[in-house]
Amino acid sequence: MSDLAQKLAISIETYRLLQNVRWNDDRTFSGQLSVSPVATDLKDRLDKLGILLGSPFHHGILELTVLSPIGLSIFFAKDWTDYLERKPFRIGEVEDFYIAEDDYWHQDRSTKDTPRAQGYRDILEIVAILLKVADHVESDSGSKKLIFLHQGKLELVVRYGATDLVSQPSLPALRELLETAPHEEQKRTILKTVLSDMLKNIPPETRFSHLLSSFEEICMRVNDNYQVFVSGFSFDAAREQLEERKMEYMVKLNGVLTEIQNKFLAIPLALLLASGQMEDKGAFTWKNLSILIGAILFGLLMLFLVNNQRHTLRSIWEEIAQRRDRYKDQNPTLFSREKIKEVFDGLHDRYRRQMRTLRLLDIVIICGLLLTCWVYFQLTPDAWPTIKSVFISILNFFEQLFLFCIR
Repeated sequence: MSDLAQKLAISIETYRLLQNVRWNDDRTFSGQLSVSPVATDLKDRLDKLGILLGSPFHHGILELTVLSPIGLSIFFAKDWTDYLERKPFRIGEVEDFYIAEDDYWHQDRSTKDTPRAQGYRDILEIVAILLKVADHVESDSGSKKLIFLHQGKLELVVRYGATDLVSQPSLPALRELLETAPHEEQKRTILKTVLSDMLKNIPPETRFSHLLSSFEEICMRVNDNYQVFVSGFSFDAAREQLEERKMEYMVKLNGVLTEIQNKFLAIPLALLLASGQMEDKGAFTWKNLSILIGAILFGLLMLFLVNNQRHTLRSIWEEIAQRRDRYKDQNPTLFSREKIKEVFDGLHDRYRRQMRTLRLLDIVIICGLLLTCWVYFQLTPDAWPTIKSVFISILNFFEQLFLFCIR
């Protein structure tokens, strides 16, 4: 065991035995031990390795101050932030290291993996994948800048912190996809396309952290794009095409009401004017009756027009539904994606909103007609017998005409 490895092992042993541990700075820590043969032996070994900075004794308590060992292949870190401040450690792990905050010793197989330790290893594997895919790699003081030349230039500096150390369950599937034949080159191109689409608008200083937080979505999009590539499609192109079709159908759905919106605005005004033109003479007048009949005919015409627009709306939705079902049958993998379904869900929501508007217009027209009839009978309370007589006369006339025709 090397001298530095011995220093790391005894530093870890000491840190775990000490009570009331405190860090004086990022490189030295202190703690207390009750005086015993074990404490004395530990003190002597620390002193022999040259990492004991102090060992005052007070009332049976030995206080040790230890210099934590660091090197190119060995590192004793206060926490993950301390560890990741060393830029080379963001690219590859050192031979052995210890994170005091999590009591995690890399080479100790008896130490259980912590979530952040697993997250760190996953990030290193992600970095290794990106290094293979990148078109150019620039090194600067131990840091790496990855350059992707696809759909423009994308620069990705490997920069992340302790808060980014999260396990990535989607990583094995991505690794398997990229490493297995066939289409290895196309798979790398797909990955670069997805990275460009998702990261190009992210500030460079937070770009890598955003990649990690969105890694599951990145893997999903890579897999979807590859699946549709095998089928001769492109997920992004298919989604863009659907968005264009969505806009066309939105225009059609909106146009159903736009075509007659001026007429709809005239409904309450026309019925109000009709009521206002009636004369208050307390007796039957042909003028009031003609206004009432005109208002009723106008209302019926508008109800017919609304019903016609309702049929038009249903026809448009049937066309959309047929396209949706056909697309679902032809591309079940794509259709299962949330962003694809959102296109059709949005169209369905608009269709239902337009149908509700047409039902509301039906109610407005009917209420207007009832109001006009109420005003008429309020102004001419004795009109009903006259209307009934006129109606019976009209029926008798058509009855006589019918009998004459069949003789």
